[in-house]
Amino acid sequence: MAAREFFQKNEKISGQEILTLTPIRQVNLFVVRELLYSWKQEIEKIRSPFFDYESAEVAEAMRTFHIVLSKHISISVEHFTPLLKRAVMRTLTLILDPYGFYGKLIEPPEVSFEMLQSETKYVKVNHAPLNQLLAQLKERNIASVSADTAAKLWANIFKELHFIPAPLQEFEEGFSKTLPFHAISFFEKREAPPPPLPKMPPPEKSPSEIIRERRPIAEQIASKSRLLIRDRLTINQKFMFTKTLFHGDFEIFSKTIERLDRLDNFQQAQHFLTRDFPEWDTAGEEYLEFIELIERRFGK
Repeated sequence: MAAREFFQKNEKISGQEILTLTPIRQVNLFVVRELLYSWKQEIEKIRSPFFDYESAEVAEAMRTFHIVLSKHISISVEHFTPLLKRAVMRTLTLILDPYGFYGKLIEPPEVSFEMLQSETKYVKVNHAPLNQLLAQLKERNIASVSADTAAKLWANIFKELHFIPAPLQEFEEGFSKTLPFHAISFFEKREAPPPPLPKMPPPEKSPSEIIRERRPIAEQIASKSRLLIRDRLTINQKFMFTKTLFHGDFEIFSKTIERLDRLDNFQQAQHFLTRDFPEWDTAGEEYLEFIELIERRFGK
């Protein structure tokens, strides 16, 4: 890898060297992002309740401190490797699954304009949806939104933009300069391992004793299975289902979930979906994940 070759000749890496470390600019930028994110966490640790960090003089001193430090980045291999790994994973997600990338970006309960704007310094691939979301928030003078509202806005943006991710070929070539890389391999489905076989009860116990022991566990499982679908959904799932199954319409998605949660059993849910969404690809990965949530809702 580029990092291994670099550290064979150098003890530390500087900020300027990070920006040219790999042939893929997006990876280099995400390394810088990871570095600054870690750096901010470290800075927060030095804050003390005994001093006024909000005073203008202290704020200016901290700003100067940040500027000086940023000009003296020097990272050894053991501290740099985790940053690079996270940057590569973020890059692969942004390239191969931009919908999932943006879904992850809006996972916090509140998403601020400032936070999203800071990401534009680092996101240089598939960045049109991010720029469009910022433009809409700025136009409406919105400083922060809930994750659900951001998901709804983004679903509409992807629909309006007719967003098409950047072609993979250039990234395959860049990654392959260090290791063989084929994007299609990330889309291959892998079968889940078979569930472990249930343990046989000790022979000395009677059936009634076994039933009494297992009843609390069974009740817990049944209770969990009755959780509403809306309580199980992650932000990323909301984003993905809206885009793939509901043609980017967050309102229809939300009303469908409400309707499903009011039904009594899986058969009713299945009938409702077959009637109202006959065009769904029942072999698609998103459809199967959606159906799994519904099955768990009704304890199947």
